[in-house]
Amino acid sequence: MMRLNLLAFAALAIMVTSSAGFAADISAADKAALMAPVTKLTAALNASQPDLPSGLFTSDAIVIDAFGPYRWVGPSSGIVQWYADLMGATPEDHAKVVAQKLHLVIKAPQYARITGDDAYLIVPGTFTFNDETGAHKQVARWVITEKKVNGSWLISAHVWGLIEDK
Repeated sequence: MMRLNLLAFAALAIMVTSSAGFAADISAADKAALMAPVTKLTAALNASQPDLPSGLFTSDAIVIDAFGPYRWVGPSSGIVQWYADLMGATPEDHAKVVAQKLHLVIKAPQYARITGDDAYLIVPGTFTFNDETGAHKQVARWVITEKKVNGSWLISAHVWGLIEDK
């Protein structure tokens, strides 16, 4: 049984990290609606916007990211804390973040599925930044779940799944 679980996990990991991708099973309009909060969040990150834009996350959202403490949980204060940890909680820390020249490039979803008011998508991304040790580049699959709330898709969870970190 343990071997079967390990094989299933390995197959899933290969599928998620494969560059070949998956066929989407939703319409272009649905895909665009799902990408709206992701695109808005990406724009905020790229602008080093100091405050988290409103209307992107559910109140109970969860974020798992590649920096400590690695897991942030709603209600919304958890997500606000994640963004502050990323962008710098003080003006001095934020100035250091701005100097890092964060840049996130995302592609069209590699996979997307909607079931009722819940959605799941995998978005390939590349995140670059500079720090005191030099230039860095992360290649990842951004795994995102969303919930439709009052007619709009909101991020209910996301994981920055690193594939490469140079």
